[in-house]
Amino acid sequence: MHYGGDWNPEQWPEKTWGEDVRLMTEAGITLVRTGTHGWARTEPAPGAWDFGWLDRALDLLADAGVDVVLSTMTGGPPPWLLRRHPEAAPDGTACPSGPVRHTYATRLVEQLARRYGDHPAVALWHIGDVYGSGHGCARPCGCEACEEAFREWLRARYGSLDALNSAWTTAVRSQTYGAWEEVRLPGHAGSAGECAPDPARLLDRRRFTHDALLGCFLAEREVLRALTPEVPVTTGFLPLDGSVDQFGWARHQDVVALGPAAGSGEAAGTGGPLAAAAAFDAARGAGGGQPWMLLDHGPAEGPWPPGALRLRAWQAVAQGADAVLPAPWRQPRGGAGRFRAALVPHAGTASRMFTEARALGHELAAAPAELEGSRVSAVRAALVLDWPSRWALEQSPAAGLDTPGLLLRYHAPLLRSHVTCDVVPPGRDLTGPGYRLVVVPHLHLLSVLDARRLAGYVRGGGHLLVGCCSGIVDESARLHGNGWAAPLRELLGVTVEEPWPLAEGVTVPVEGGPAGSGHGSAWAEVLTLDGAEAVARFTGGPAAGGPAVTRHSYGDGVAWYVATRLDAGALERLLGAACARAGAEPVLPGLPREVQAAERRAADGTRFVLLLNHGARQARCRLPQPMRDVLTPGRDADAPVYQVTLPPGGVAVLSAAPPGT
Repeated sequence: MHYGGDWNPEQWPEKTWGEDVRLMTEAGITLVRTGTHGWARTEPAPGAWDFGWLDRALDLLADAGVDVVLSTMTGGPPPWLLRRHPEAAPDGTACPSGPVRHTYATRLVEQLARRYGDHPAVALWHIGDVYGSGHGCARPCGCEACEEAFREWLRARYGSLDALNSAWTTAVRSQTYGAWEEVRLPGHAGSAGECAPDPARLLDRRRFTHDALLGCFLAEREVLRALTPEVPVTTGFLPLDGSVDQFGWARHQDVVALGPAAGSGEAAGTGGPLAAAAAFDAARGAGGGQPWMLLDHGPAEGPWPPGALRLRAWQAVAQGADAVLPAPWRQPRGGAGRFRAALVPHAGTASRMFTEARALGHELAAAPAELEGSRVSAVRAALVLDWPSRWALEQSPAAGLDTPGLLLRYHAPLLRSHVTCDVVPPGRDLTGPGYRLVVVPHLHLLSVLDARRLAGYVRGGGHLLVGCCSGIVDESARLHGNGWAAPLRELLGVTVEEPWPLAEGVTVPVEGGPAGSGHGSAWAEVLTLDGAEAVARFTGGPAAGGPAVTRHSYGDGVAWYVATRLDAGALERLLGAACARAGAEPVLPGLPREVQAAERRAADGTRFVLLLNHGARQARCRLPQPMRDVLTPGRDADAPVYQVTLPPGGVAVLSAAPPGT
């Protein structure tokens, strides 16, 4: 199990490096990411290379037995490049399509690969810094290169102007194109229809921007593949960020890495354990269940609260991470990040923070070797997430149904009920993994092919729960023919007659069935039953008297539909009923709500159960069978354990098989 942080030696006098590496060894650090912000130091002037500092830093780490995730440095272009080429700025307005960034970036990557590809410390390449909103060319700049690249992208996607005009429905508002040169990036001067941009055009802009950004990543990856094919490649994502389709990018990475928790809602990072859990499951899902890596996930301002570093690190491990680099190694004295939580804070090595960081390193090192490389198991449910659907939703009257918010709303009850779930794209196989329940918080954009996949899963005996405003538009953001949500009509056994966007703050009462008494918000639909049964109804609002929650037997399975955004309590009760009916069992029964439970299974069959107390009170966990405590220091690892008592922030790692078997 790897443990470490971001080490930026270029920010410190070289005389401190030896002390840093000594402290890393003391703290049990086994892996650091370095070079992230080193471009200006490595290439202080065009073509003038200075690798001496990095040679010495990597040699120090190699001598100490610390492995390195070496960044390609391209996330932070130096001032001389920006003076010559302002379009290379890394502030989210950089040009991802022009030759400047590709030329200078790939030249730097080639130099790094040739020099360090066989260095004994280098275990992994990290391309750039982190990709996402405001980072690494997050949107097209609108320059001539982007305009022409957009047209080329459209030619490849549609083949002809007739196909483009059809997909974009350009007959509306007199936007029909007669030549490719007339097509402009939406949102820029001279672009047709800017008074009311067509949703399909805006959706394709998001797709193009995403693909152009991916092209920057792939250009660097191809250099590394050619020169260092044996060294794995990764990059960092912002958790559940809207601009990067993590599922699409993961196909091009050897290891999925989840990057900084930008804009975290609280000191512990990513808005707390519920939000972190959803992001962690999505990271694991992006990699198809392979172990993943957590990077720089601490508070943007202020220290980790007492015990929070350990709890977040073990939460990542519980959800499938094999490498935890949760914070920078040392706080810089100036510049950005001077208040960001670090393993070695300004207070130094006598501080609470370093004491906790060192203890965590020793604890991870003492964990059973079989835990590394094991996979999260006992996965009984899946949540479906789709980035193109998220982009399409932003252009609809249902924009109040934000995709991350809906994902968290449906994920949290499963976490609290200790049902392990994957977060997967709609094209992923749903039958092979043995999911008992598949939850679709929303798929505003739904292709006919993906609708058939969902129907096939239910027909074969699966249980499906679909949220409102799903199946509304096709891949071109056009309404499906034959009425609202037409691709799901047969599967769900309902017809959506009228969708009603609800103003902010407006709620509609819902009564009946497992949801009990509750309310909906943001969206409500008038439904007609076509084979389904109503298990809850609206008792007010535009759909008063009509079904709010339905259930339909389809083939050998069951499909539920929720016609509004249910409040948290009603949704938790409904999901509990759906889990029970589907046989989606918890990792362990009878655990307190505040305790997170996860299971990892090693290649030799050893089963590990991890318990984490996210609550403010002590939690007692009775075990359904005797297990062995393999984490607590000084405890007899062979002694059976029948109950675990966790203090606030407490962690337990249990083995269901004797050591060595």
